[in-house]
Amino acid sequence: MQLEEINAVEESLLRCAPAVRVRSQGAGLEQEKTMDFRTTSDQEKIAWKERMHRLRVLYRGIPGGYRDEEEAEQAAGALREEQKNLAEQMQPGFSEPVPAEWKQFYERSRDPFIGRAAELSAISEAFRSGKGPVILCGLGGIGKTSVAEEYLRIHQNEYDRVIALTYPGSLEQLIGDDYLLPVKGFRYERTRYKTRSRYVRRKLQEIARIFRRENTLLVIDDWNRQEKGRQADLFGLPCDLLITTRLHAEVWNGGTCIITGAFRTQDEWKQFYEVYGNGIAEQTAEQYRIRTGGHTLRMIMCFREKQGQQDAAEGSAFHLQDDVASTRGAAHRDIFKDLLMRIPLKQTEKQVMREMSVLPVQGISWERYCAVSDVSGRTVRGLADKSLLQVRYDTDQQPERLSVHPVIAEAARLVFRPNAVNCRTLIKGYGEITKDAWIRSFRENQKEVPYVMALLHAFPEPEAWMAESFDRLLILLMMQEYAEEVIAGYKKLYTIVSCKYGPEHQLTAQMQLRVAAAYFNSQDYASSVPWYQMAYDTLKRCSPYDARWSHLMAEAAGKQSRVCRGRKEYSQALKYIEEALKYEEQAVLAAEKKRCSRTAEKIADLPEMEAYLTYYFWLLDLGKIHMRTGEPASAEKCLETVLEYLKKDKRAARYFTETFTRTELDKYRLELLVKEKRFPEAEMLVQNMIDYAVAQRGETHSYTMGILLRRADLRAAEGEKQKAASEYRTLLRMLHTAHPYWTEQVRRVERRITALEEP
Repeated sequence: MQLEEINAVEESLLRCAPAVRVRSQGAGLEQEKTMDFRTTSDQEKIAWKERMHRLRVLYRGIPGGYRDEEEAEQAAGALREEQKNLAEQMQPGFSEPVPAEWKQFYERSRDPFIGRAAELSAISEAFRSGKGPVILCGLGGIGKTSVAEEYLRIHQNEYDRVIALTYPGSLEQLIGDDYLLPVKGFRYERTRYKTRSRYVRRKLQEIARIFRRENTLLVIDDWNRQEKGRQADLFGLPCDLLITTRLHAEVWNGGTCIITGAFRTQDEWKQFYEVYGNGIAEQTAEQYRIRTGGHTLRMIMCFREKQGQQDAAEGSAFHLQDDVASTRGAAHRDIFKDLLMRIPLKQTEKQVMREMSVLPVQGISWERYCAVSDVSGRTVRGLADKSLLQVRYDTDQQPERLSVHPVIAEAARLVFRPNAVNCRTLIKGYGEITKDAWIRSFRENQKEVPYVMALLHAFPEPEAWMAESFDRLLILLMMQEYAEEVIAGYKKLYTIVSCKYGPEHQLTAQMQLRVAAAYFNSQDYASSVPWYQMAYDTLKRCSPYDARWSHLMAEAAGKQSRVCRGRKEYSQALKYIEEALKYEEQAVLAAEKKRCSRTAEKIADLPEMEAYLTYYFWLLDLGKIHMRTGEPASAEKCLETVLEYLKKDKRAARYFTETFTRTELDKYRLELLVKEKRFPEAEMLVQNMIDYAVAQRGETHSYTMGILLRRADLRAAEGEKQKAASEYRTLLRMLHTAHPYWTEQVRRVERRITALEEP
């Protein structure tokens, strides 16, 4: 071989020489600069062959060398061919053939693409104006991937290369995958690169070189994890980058975020219905749309399930086969799991999703949610970033209202399985809000009704030890006069408690009292009487569980006294009310012990002031018996005792004068004024009572109706029969219109009208 040929081989080999590394020290950091050339095993093999070729040329004709010049020239030609192939391989580019998965992303068979013209136009405009990358944000199954696929199908010929990848869990896995992202001359070798992070960094540099030479569209589907460092590396690539994600738009730094949600126009909805409706009535389809919040995939599944039911009904008289039904159920479960399992969640985040999934669809204010649940702003923001929680912020960028998309809520109920036990903090929190419903206004209470209803609907079978928490929820509904729901709820609690603790237990008696109260507040007095009797008998027989027994015993005796007073059995009523005062005094002492000494002894879990207030309520009941038995002096003394107590305790005075509790005191005063025939004062008082009741409870509430009846009675006592009759008839019309099922109230008013008409 001639010297010129050897030099030519050397020059060509130098073009494939090992990478030259320059190390420089600066600011205590070692920096590594890598030139464009890289050492590979193929290069080392070529270099070894070149050295062997030179040696064999030098020793031509000698054993170990080439036999003659012809053999040497053939070897040189083969070596040049290998160098040429290696040089071609070392040019930046992807290994051939490229994975079929790239094309399958947008060429796979699919359902017709509908609408989304605004989203497609926004993607094109962002890339045209250099405002990429483009991030398609939205719920899982809403249509983000379909939009990306459609954009690729429309614009694929505008690019030299289209790469479509699905996010595998981390960007390091994505870039480091040498099958789905094969780059010439790159293959991960632990002995060479030491760490995968270093390999990914070097590979990204090479990918950037490729993209500078080619007009490339890179699609990353379902990127649902925040990776700020790698995100910056990927966003810096010289290509059009299109991302689909369930993470919220605020998570992404840079680029153009396009929210993909429900269809925006009526035409799109019409196209969707025509393609997937399958003959289902438009009204039914609209109900699905409202229920799912326009979630396209969920609606398609609902359509298909409905169509399957119709086909089964039309084709035969038999139900769908179990395996078909179970397959459809499994498909729904798969969707729900996909919505939540693609995004890693902490335990606190799962708990928030559990709780929010059982609350009403309109969501809850941030302030209220903090009051009823253990939640932090950081957890809420994390869920908002993952598009699982919808958060409305105020002007100071603080959370103002939280809500969950209906489909996400349904998925959370299926995947995280909320129950009364794992949501007990939420239930207890709402119990703390509703426990004083009886002293709040109708409007204040009505704001909480949807949440209480949602909790009762979500947890229809609570544990027996949670009965008191659910009792507090039902009290709110009782004050808002949801009679049927309250009666059914308390009967269920009574059944659960009596089955768990037995028929002779303090908690069983408490639930019996609640059932009786539910009937009484529904104006069904006859049904309440046997339940009050059962509660009294149960408390007499059972052993006290805690200091609250005295309060319950006083309540049972006091209710018995009211029943007897209604029957005009005044001697028996007096016996019961004295018993109630005795037991309530014991409850007062227990509450004093709790408030003053703060001992570790288990004391009654009463709302503060309840024991004190109830004692004086029973004292007023004692005074009413004295009035009915013709002892006005004793009745006045009872009132004076209550007023003297209110002067001493300012908090109690606020309860009796600034909350709805004042109506009990006002009704007592009114009865005294009528007995003493002080009608002008009684007129002023009853009008104030009506104004306050209407403002606090509304015109048709039982409290308001009762006071209207007292005003009509006042007119009759004054001898103004015409006015009294007019007011009785007005009240009767109101009862027939608003409460036709209050038969006892209706009969009571009718008896008064009849009495006025008698000569």
